[in-house]
Amino acid sequence: MRTRIVLLAFWFLVATVPAVASPVVVFIVAGQSNAVGYGSDASLLPPPLDAPQSDVGFWFDEGPFFALANPSLRIDSGDMQIPLQFQTDGSGLTFSGPVNGFGPEIKLGRVLADALSVDVAIVKFAVSGSSLAVDWNPATAGSLYHQMRDDLAGALAALAVAGDGGQVGAVFWMQGEADAQTSETAAAYEANVTGFIDRLRTEFFNGNLPFVFGRINVNIDSSCCFSFPFKDEVRTAQANVAGAVPGTAMVDTDDLPLISDSVHFTAGGQLGLGERFANAYLALPVVCGDGIIGIGEQCDDGNLVDGDCCSAACVAESSSCPDLAIGRSAVIRPGQIVRVAAKPLAGTAFELPAPASNPTTEGGNVRFFDTLTGAGAVTYALQPVGWKGLGSPPGSRGYRYKGSFADPCRSVLIKPTQVKAVCKGAAVTLSPPFAGELGVLLTAGSTIVKRYCLAFGGETKENMTDVFVRKNAPAPPACPVAAP
Repeated sequence: MRTRIVLLAFWFLVATVPAVASPVVVFIVAGQSNAVGYGSDASLLPPPLDAPQSDVGFWFDEGPFFALANPSLRIDSGDMQIPLQFQTDGSGLTFSGPVNGFGPEIKLGRVLADALSVDVAIVKFAVSGSSLAVDWNPATAGSLYHQMRDDLAGALAALAVAGDGGQVGAVFWMQGEADAQTSETAAAYEANVTGFIDRLRTEFFNGNLPFVFGRINVNIDSSCCFSFPFKDEVRTAQANVAGAVPGTAMVDTDDLPLISDSVHFTAGGQLGLGERFANAYLALPVVCGDGIIGIGEQCDDGNLVDGDCCSAACVAESSSCPDLAIGRSAVIRPGQIVRVAAKPLAGTAFELPAPASNPTTEGGNVRFFDTLTGAGAVTYALQPVGWKGLGSPPGSRGYRYKGSFADPCRSVLIKPTQVKAVCKGAAVTLSPPFAGELGVLLTAGSTIVKRYCLAFGGETKENMTDVFVRKNAPAPPACPVAAP
């Protein structure tokens, strides 16, 4: 089975990932009108791109400028995966006249699917006229950033239910014209893009997540219909980001053909943009263990460890993949207790450790940490003698750990319906407040491992020096990692 590449115009995921032969690589496409494909005409697509691409999964959620005030004007794929294809808006608003249109995703998905040895899917989230400073601001509750995250969560959850493990491969961003309209937003653009990238990488637990973006076209200030007096400031900011932020690539668009408004790409321009996006991503160095799936890699989970679904050689393993759990509650009192409880995605169950990672013979550990610098980290060993297999035969219904009096971890539970851990005493050396999320990695086994991953997130009830409480945390997109 080839790994599907998923292109997301904006995202975030909530998913429990069962064992799979190889991950689906999820690519994100996001931005404003030139990410939407405003002014494009799908009747100009050449064969075979004019037909659905059955080997590339696709979710989309996009709309015209008016959708900023009225989200009901957006069009979408119905919260379901479809083959990659052009999109239809009977009102003609989204593509400014043509009923059928498309953005860079059509060619982007095709090139990536042909080049990579994995399955590919695309999630597209874009709204015309949207600014990074206002509409996409991650600090604003309910912004397009957060709506994008919700769409990504749904896409990855759907993959998980289907038995596929989703791994975000890159973000493709075409935006900046709206921020070239005022001096304030243009002056802030470099800092805003840099912060935007940092936020994405933090929330996807991948400090190397590729961010490929298109530079706004040099000719937009000659437009008959729009005004961009601070175009040069935004273009300079974009070049500065490409030069200063590792793992980014800027794509030039100055020679791509524009429609009569001198702002938006023609159908040929959109195909050119998608191909340049793909080539820029594929040109990134291939380094096993950097979290970026490159040519020749079947997977890349950001480490060089065998037995965790992706091998130290970046080859997909038949062993169990990590289960990404929904956090129900987390409580920390320094020097007293750390307690977490989690559940699987609705309609699914946690996968139990395989014989090679049986904790009654192989032991395990549990690690708690701040995903940003702040509250620190602590790891507790869970010795084989403390584990007991549940059910008949033992282990068929899960495993329970009961620590001795001197053992900080008094109780750990792994069952198809829940995962829990309680550790107590002076060994609870975490020091709230947390700057980031509470990452939790519960591992069964030693050489071949089964891992359960949580990231609290969620609703913050308390985050002070003497107590930390969070609840209802969505599953992370990947196992969390501690800050360097």
